[in-house]
Amino acid sequence: MAHHYTRYLGDLSGGQAISRLVARHYAATDEQLAFYRFDGIENHVHFKREYREQLDALPLSDEESAAVVDEALAAFEFNGALFDELHTPAVAA
Repeated sequence: MAHHYTRYLGDLSGGQAISRLVARHYAATDEQLAFYRFDGIENHVHFKREYREQLDALPLSDEESAAVVDEALAAFEFNGALFDELHTPAVAA
């Protein structure tokens, strides 16, 4: 759940800008960037608000909630490391 939250809302929030950067830097095609399109979501702000409200309504114990938050923070770090790796120029073997 934590990784889904981090990736999905992250891609929905910043994915449009990331998509443009990836397209420019890696010459990615529209098909390759389909991951960053959310054609079925008309209003991103409303969708994200509803998504968070549904997560907040889950019947989780305090311990479970803390575990989800901890894992979301870890997922955020993992995703940051991935973007750092993508930013690093490739070295010829």
